[in-house]
Amino acid sequence: MTGVADATMVGTASADAGSGDPPDERPLLLIRRVGWALLGVQLVVLLVFSAVEYHRYALSVGFGTYTQAWTAIAHGHLDPYSTLIGKPFWRNDSEFMVWPLSVLYHVYPHPVDLLWVQDVAVVLTEVVTFGWVLEVVARRDRPLPGRAGPALALGALVALLADPFAYQTIAYDFHSEVLSALFVVLAGRALWSGRTRQLWWWVPLALATSGLAGLYVVGVGVSGVLSGGRSRRRRSVLVAAGLAWVVTVSLIGGNQFGYSHSLAEWYGYLIVPHHGPVRSFDVLTGVLAHPFTALHMILSRWAYILVLLLPVGLVGIASAWGWPVAAVVIVPSALNANVAFIGPHASFQNWPALPFVLVGSVMVLARLAEGSARARRLAGVVAASWAVSLIVVAGVLVPDVPRHWLSVGAPTARQLARADARIPAGAEVISSWGVVGRFGVRSDVFAYGPLSKSFPVDRRSVVFVLTPGSGIYEVSPATARRAVARVRALPGAHTLVAADGVYVVAWTPPPGLRRVTLP
Repeated sequence: MTGVADATMVGTASADAGSGDPPDERPLLLIRRVGWALLGVQLVVLLVFSAVEYHRYALSVGFGTYTQAWTAIAHGHLDPYSTLIGKPFWRNDSEFMVWPLSVLYHVYPHPVDLLWVQDVAVVLTEVVTFGWVLEVVARRDRPLPGRAGPALALGALVALLADPFAYQTIAYDFHSEVLSALFVVLAGRALWSGRTRQLWWWVPLALATSGLAGLYVVGVGVSGVLSGGRSRRRRSVLVAAGLAWVVTVSLIGGNQFGYSHSLAEWYGYLIVPHHGPVRSFDVLTGVLAHPFTALHMILSRWAYILVLLLPVGLVGIASAWGWPVAAVVIVPSALNANVAFIGPHASFQNWPALPFVLVGSVMVLARLAEGSARARRLAGVVAASWAVSLIVVAGVLVPDVPRHWLSVGAPTARQLARADARIPAGAEVISSWGVVGRFGVRSDVFAYGPLSKSFPVDRRSVVFVLTPGSGIYEVSPATARRAVARVRALPGAHTLVAADGVYVVAWTPPPGLRRVTLP
């Protein structure tokens, strides 16, 4: 399939009505145009959802971390320190793409820009994936029988539009994996089609998004090698480049995800006993040293993996273009001791794999459709199973998006906006985990939540913003209410807001006090 001239691509300008096109080309052109229009509508929906989520203050630590760095870089602080994760931002998996994104601050100085960039990246990834599917269907050694080609293209389009994990991905704050996915899919499509010069653009851009993107590039390179064809050396270079990036980022300490102890908590069961900071090398060594422990963990997560892959066809993992990227993306999530990493609400972790599995599913079904009668019947059964699975999973998880992620009510949001306007610019802010994202524009902000309950006192003015029962991944409402009582009883504290479930307390700490701890 590689090396075919671009003139054979679907969508040439000559494909007008009555032009004598091949039988399958005009339906594909129509599906292509309808697909672009529907993906455009989807983008509008995502942009509106993000605006509502931003207005509701329903954004947590992840959004606050990127917002804090994005704002600082835009103001000239090129090595920003993140108080939310307790380290220089660049060490959070070397997400260097945030630096050029900071230019957007000077266009529209509001962090909702990051959410909108993420929405655009998701839809562009779908556009590229859809174009890849159309090429797969059109560029066959022999035409697909009957209406198999248009049916596959239409099915892939429906899967892209209905996949609940696209919506779950954009709803969870902002994450670099979404940007990585766009450039890695562009690289994969370019490699598959033989347009290898484009790799000089897409691979560096992918690597600039994060250290994890190095693994994704390895997956693309492996797919290229397995698929055969010309330029095998260039395909092998991709594997080497991805591995080199992962090694480099690990050696310079640029892959410290989230809190500094996260890797030890997530993968410590594989690497104990261990002394000093845990790095990606230690995790890999742990997997090699304890393969049965790792396999047991992966098998225990089979249901989560199945639900993740069903909307994109599942059978794509049997394709050389499906399973390698799926392996390097999904296996680390499945190995994580925190099951949330493979669950639907954190699907941004696994989003980069889904376009490849979708394209792989189309490849497998196309191969079956051009085979024997028995193979064609099997293709029909697989396609029907895919359709039913998509309906069931989407029916459960798409409605869950607003229910789970818009967990801050409109009255609560109004009080938070009121509080935000009253907090002095130079104050230290300690906010509930589920609403801290909007406060990330400040240079000294901390999140009160399950992972963080003791905070440094850095400023002469400290403001607590506590919202018992609102936001995601919070402490229990009862614990949060105890925290409210605690801060309101602090000497020198006075309440600024106490309405609609929002408690904003300003506090002047006594001289010499260095830390404050909440329940």
